[in-house]
Amino acid sequence: MAEDSCSNLTEVKTLSIMTPAQAAEAAQTFSASSLLDPEAPTPTTIELSASNAHYESAVKSDSGSFTIMAETSDTTPPEFPTGSTAPVQELTVTDDLNAALDWSSFQPTGFAFGGHVYPITNTGNSYSARVTVPDYRPDVNKDWWVDVKITLDLTSGQAKWTFKTIDPETGEPPADALAGFLPVNDKELANGEGYVTFTIKVRENAAVGTNIDNEAKIYFDYNPAIITEKISNKIVDPPAPVVKTPHITIDPTSLDFGSTVENETSEQTIVFYNGGSSQLSINSLVLPLEPFYVLDYTDVTPYAVLDPGSSIVVTVKFAPTTTGDFYDVIIVKSNDPEGEVSIPLTGQGIKAASPQLSILPAAVQFGPVTINTEAYQDIIATNTGNSNLEIGIVSLTGTDPVFSIINDGFSGKTLAPGSSVTLRLGFLPAAEQTYSNSLNIPTNDPQNEQKQLELSGTGVPPTPDICASKNQILFGNVIVGQGMERIVTIANAGGADLQIGDVSIAETESPFSLVAEKDNLSAATLSHGESATLSILFTPEEAGTYSASLIIPSNDPDQNPLSISLNGQGQLTNSVQGIIVTPQDGITTIQVRDTLQMMAEVLPSNATNKTIKWSITGQERKAAIDESGLLKALAPGVIEVKAEAEDGSGTAGYREITIEKGPFIYGDTNDDFAINITDAVLVLKYITNSETIMNIAAADVNADNSINITDAVLILKHITNPDQPFPAE
Repeated sequence: MAEDSCSNLTEVKTLSIMTPAQAAEAAQTFSASSLLDPEAPTPTTIELSASNAHYESAVKSDSGSFTIMAETSDTTPPEFPTGSTAPVQELTVTDDLNAALDWSSFQPTGFAFGGHVYPITNTGNSYSARVTVPDYRPDVNKDWWVDVKITLDLTSGQAKWTFKTIDPETGEPPADALAGFLPVNDKELANGEGYVTFTIKVRENAAVGTNIDNEAKIYFDYNPAIITEKISNKIVDPPAPVVKTPHITIDPTSLDFGSTVENETSEQTIVFYNGGSSQLSINSLVLPLEPFYVLDYTDVTPYAVLDPGSSIVVTVKFAPTTTGDFYDVIIVKSNDPEGEVSIPLTGQGIKAASPQLSILPAAVQFGPVTINTEAYQDIIATNTGNSNLEIGIVSLTGTDPVFSIINDGFSGKTLAPGSSVTLRLGFLPAAEQTYSNSLNIPTNDPQNEQKQLELSGTGVPPTPDICASKNQILFGNVIVGQGMERIVTIANAGGADLQIGDVSIAETESPFSLVAEKDNLSAATLSHGESATLSILFTPEEAGTYSASLIIPSNDPDQNPLSISLNGQGQLTNSVQGIIVTPQDGITTIQVRDTLQMMAEVLPSNATNKTIKWSITGQERKAAIDESGLLKALAPGVIEVKAEAEDGSGTAGYREITIEKGPFIYGDTNDDFAINITDAVLVLKYITNSETIMNIAAADVNADNSINITDAVLILKHITNPDQPFPAE
């Protein structure tokens, strides 16, 4: 055979010893070419590659499993420029076992080639067999023998494998150079691959820390040996024994049923899983109280037994019969050394989806109302249920016109839970009697499909009602010997004529007197809305403080007579003796939201301290004035502007100003031409502090002539629903 047909070694590897617990098998890897007869068409390449990882330690007395893999290659590496086209006919592998290994435990476990696998069991240290394989070539109908022999020299520790191809007809190696038991590998068929396997143990007396070196030799046909790369392993102590225990895991670890309608049910499942290494015994469950239930539970011990990796499913039901929040736990007792496990349960019972109509007031009572005078009341409908409330077309029973719907905010409305609408009713009695009626409110509330709201009111005869422009008259400081005149206006706010008697001063010797020629009030008859004036003169003769009462008799059933207090101070010269208050340009009538500059002339002109303080008299706040005298109109009515000297004299001047309603926007309490949260806040501030400046007329959105919490609430509702008009509109 020509020597130059031998190719160089391309790759050699030796695998390590390992324990069965570390890996199922290990491998030794070789790669080389066989030396063929010079007449052979091309040399054959044998490649053996590692199939497992490299382990760096071996445990005493453990058995390591080895695999030596072989593969013919049709590649063309630099070492084999012509490639490989012929099969292997004879292959020998030797492995000189390390002295730290127990040679007597050497055990061949199998071999394979060309897609044929041959396991070996219980054969001791040696093995021999003849196997029959068909020719790998499809067009060749012939079988070949392969003689397999495995030996171990217990003296030297050398393990040896030989594979020889035999022609059954001649009993000799094949004369056909293209015949062999390991053909050139077809990567898809893997018919050019093979391996041998064996196991071996570490010696009992091998010292911990000893290195085990290993290498193997491969002989292809009659070529010199190819020596594999040396690999070293180190002997270590056996690992500590593994204690097998059960371990229960719960999925999910808690159950939240959320919201469930009362008298309905909701179910969820829990998985009990044994994630340990030994059998899990679930001994019992500590069950929750109603409305939680564990379905299909049987009170047996154990409740369940689970092998490692297995599980069971438990179903839990939540069935509330009332509304409210519910909490409980399931306690799982088992042989898990970590102890029992608690599974929290939560759920909420809720009412079934349903609208609910709530009406305020529950009954509408107008009380006594003057005949031919209309009174108003607002009714608020609120959806206190948990689904939309549908309101149909509301109507009054009968056709009596004394009751009427002034502003229908109910009919055809859909109310979301928590929302409200307002309806305004009117009562206009025509006679002196008691009236009753009912308002029909159809809804989809199952408890109030036809809500009947009872209405009642009584017509009473008209009566006079005396009203004064001021409940006290302040003259301030008046110079002794001089006089100060004040005017008071009396009006009839009732429905019947107001008969005025003779007006008088209660204290006959006081410095207060009536100006006879300006008394338009005594013995006057005032119809509804009419008024008359009266002048009172204060002429102190000495310095000091004076008071008296103006007595106005009338036929008012509630205030007869009407008493108005009179107050003034007599003062000597050198201090402020008088203050004349005049409006700019002589304007005495303005509208809500207007401003008017007030001016004051202090007398005498040589008064030592002419500083004055501006204010509005009376309890009902319809205007505001700043320190410069700039007046701002807030609500309709008649006001009195006061300019008081600050020299301690008590002198003051007064001027009445009439405020008309004028144009404004209901709800726009700060006059910024927009309705927002600031307007509602101003109302709330005004309720607690009447000094708060705001447009009072705009704030009275329910037209009840007072500022209260209802006005603030209606403004807030208007912000969220701008299409809803105010009752006053």
